[in-house]
Amino acid sequence: MSNVIFTQQIKTYLAGKMSPRAEKQFEADLERSAELKKAFLQYSIDAYEPPTSKAKETRQLVEETYQAYGAVPQPTLPWWFHLRVLWDSTMGKLLLGSGLVATALVAWFIVAGQSDPAPPSRQFMSSHIQDPFCPGQAALPATDIFCNGEATIPRLEQMTQDCPGGFCLAEYYLAHLYLKDAQYQKAATAFERCITHYEVIGAYIPKDLDVHNALIFNRILAELGEGKKSRAEIRTALEALLPQLDGYRSLRQDAQEVVDFLDKK
Repeated sequence: MSNVIFTQQIKTYLAGKMSPRAEKQFEADLERSAELKKAFLQYSIDAYEPPTSKAKETRQLVEETYQAYGAVPQPTLPWWFHLRVLWDSTMGKLLLGSGLVATALVAWFIVAGQSDPAPPSRQFMSSHIQDPFCPGQAALPATDIFCNGEATIPRLEQMTQDCPGGFCLAEYYLAHLYLKDAQYQKAATAFERCITHYEVIGAYIPKDLDVHNALIFNRILAELGEGKKSRAEIRTALEALLPQLDGYRSLRQDAQEVVDFLDKK
């Protein structure tokens, strides 16, 4: 089919009936491909003298090409010419367009299959959060309002504005509220600050409680919910934490359950 079309292009060109744009493209194709030049020679050498002003230059091109290539066999048109002919047809555009869409879908499914599975549900996250310590007798206003169930995120955020030394227990309780409210990015940042300033929190916590590792676990949980870290990174962090939880059965069990969740495909 492409040979027939190219033959028609030769006839149209020799007859001077091509548009300037098509003529320029045709001549560029001849320069680009020796096979097209051979085809042009084969059909032109048997043609009658072109009835246009192109007769002289066309005959000259035929003679130059003949001298350069000698006897001309049946030409094999280049692949890109066949592709252009296909693309120029309506059916070709539909076929090539469908092929591109199919390729894009396959690529999407491959990428989707390699990405991390969906994040855990909010219910799963909430059931594994390590609650903050509440003393029998409130030591500070933040402890009082949180442990009595009166704390809200806006109220604790307001209290953190006046923290002496840049950190206070209000942030400790606020981090837990962020996590329970599924504000995972804020929770991860807040728990990191709690870990950094643990000496402030530790002053109000009994020594036999593993609050420090509970903060680390909650931060990892927040990072899991946030989704910025891969499951492999989260699992590595939990595996580093687990050996430190041997004396704390509940916390270790929660950490192991999250590891088991991450292992599911």
